[in-house]
This record gives sequence, structure tokens and C-alpha cells, in this order.
Amino acid sequence: MLFRSLADASVRRATIADHAQLCSLHAHKPTAIKRDLRTMSGLLTTPAMATFVLERSGSLAAYACIGKGADLQSWWHECGGDDHSVSLLLPAAMAALDLESAFVLVPPYRPALMELLAPITHLSTTVAGPMALPLIPHAVARSEEHTS
Repeated sequence: MLFRSLADASVRRATIADHAQLCSLHAHKPTAIKRDLRTMSGLLTTPAMATFVLERSGSLAAYACIGKGADLQSWWHECGGDDHSVSLLLPAAMAALDLESAFVLVPPYRPALMELLAPITHLSTTVAGPMALPLIPHAVARSEEHTS
């Protein structure tokens, strides 16, 4: 099974107290726009955007942002942390938002994340720049029910 249990982690909405750790996670991306804490905080407090974090042992292991203006509603457009943690975070955050489906922009330098998300990916396409993956977490549960 590709997805590890959330037993050792928790998923919640980010708070202002998380911004420094989120800025650090962002800074560790191999390719990214450089952001200082003030700039990162500005992004994370954008109206109509939600940021979720996966926390493990008191530290943030991953984050993901959804929504931002009219054009990125239902799009996970920013994420940071290791691929496995992000793959756990996205379906849990979607459940918290009561979303049955969404899209995720996966940077080309994250092929492992694309593979980890494959079980909940309905359709994928490569575009100039990031890759868009429509996620349907409930599809995994339905497919597991039919194989049991």
C-alpha cells in the first residue's frame, strides 16, 4: 500500500504560528521562488485560500494550499515537505474541506509525488510547467471495497 497511516501524524489548518516553519519547508524545495517570512505570511493569509499542514511529533512535515482568487478554487497550487507527507496531507485536507474532487499542480521535479498520488488520481495531463492531477480520494475507498 502506498499510503502510510496517519496514526503518527495529524492534519489541520495552518495558523500564523506555523508561518516560520512553512517558510522553511518552502525554502527546501529544489526549485522555488525565494520568499522571506513576510512574503510567505502574505501568501498564506490570502483571502479565499486555505492552507493545511501535516504535523508529526510537534514539527510540520508538509503543507498544501488550495484556492487563491477566482482562478485557483479547487486547485492545490502550492505544497511543501517530503513527497510521502504531502501524499498523506492532500486527501486528509480534502476530507476536512468536504471536497470530493480537486486538482493539484505537481511540479515536474516531484515524480515520486505523482506516483504516490496515482491511486487517487482520476486523470493526469502534462502541461507546460507543472502537472495537473484531478484527485478523487473516495475512488480509492471504492476500489478497495470491490477488491475485498
